Amino acid sequence: MEAFKVFIYSIFKPLNAFRIIEKKWGFKIYWFTALLILVVAVVSSYVIGPKMQEYLLESQIQTMRENFPEMEISEEQLKQFSGMGAFTNIMMIVSPIVGSIIGWLFIALIYWGLILVFGGETNYNKTLTLVIISSVPVLISNLVNMFYTLYTGKLIIHQGLSGLVAAGNIMADSSNLLYIILSRVDIFIFWGLILLIIGIAISCKMKAWKSILTVLIVLILGLIISFIGASISRRFIPQI
Repeated sequence: MEAFKVFIYSIFKPLNAFRIIEKKWGFKIYWFTALLILVVAVVSSYVIGPKMQEYLLESQIQTMRENFPEMEISEEQLKQFSGMGAFTNIMMIVSPIVGSIIGWLFIALIYWGLILVFGGETNYNKTLTLVIISSVPVLISNLVNMFYTLYTGKLIIHQGLSGLVAAGNIMADSSNLLYIILSRVDIFIFWGLILLIIGIAISCKMKAWKSILTVLIVLILGLIISFIGASISRRFIPQI
C-alpha cells in the first residue's frame, strides 16, 4: 500500500517519501497519513479537552474573583456562563477534524502560490500532498502530549519555550509576540519545517535556498496571523 509506505518513509526515510511524491501525488498518497492525523487529533482532544476545560475554568474563576471580589461565583455558574457542556464536548471532536482540513487546504494554497512564484514545478494537489505528509510531526507531537497527560494527569500548557515568558494569563500570553515566537521553538515544529523544505526542494524541483525562503515566508505569515488574531480576541474578550 503506497500511502502507508509514504507515511513510514516520511518518518525514517523522508528523501524516499518525497521522491515518490515527485512522481505520484493526491489522495491515493496522503489518505493514510491524513486519516491517522485526524484520528489521533480527535482522541488527543478527547483526552486533553477535559483537563483544558478545568484549566480554563480555574483561570476564569480567578480572574472574575480578582475583578469582582464582592461577587460570589461558583464553578457551576461559570460553566453555564462559559457555555461548557454538551456542545463543548461535541466541538472537541469536530474542531480537530474541521480545523486540520481547513488548515491543510489553506496552507497548501499559500505554498502553491509561492512555489509557482519561485519557479517550482507543482500543482495544488501535489502541494496539498506535501503539506499533509509533512504534518507527520504534528501526529507524533499529539501522541506525546496525549500520553504525557494520561500518565501524569497534567497538561503541557506552554508549547516550546513559551513558558519562559508566560505571564499566566491566557489572553495576555497569546497576544504576546515573544510568547508566540517562542512557542514555535519546538522540536516537532522544526521537524515539520525541515520536511517541508526537503519536500519542496525534491518534489517541486526547487533550489534549496528557494525552498527554505518559501517555508520561512509561510512561517512568518503564520506568526503575524496568530498575533493579529489573538490581539483582536483580547480586545473583544478582555475578561478572560
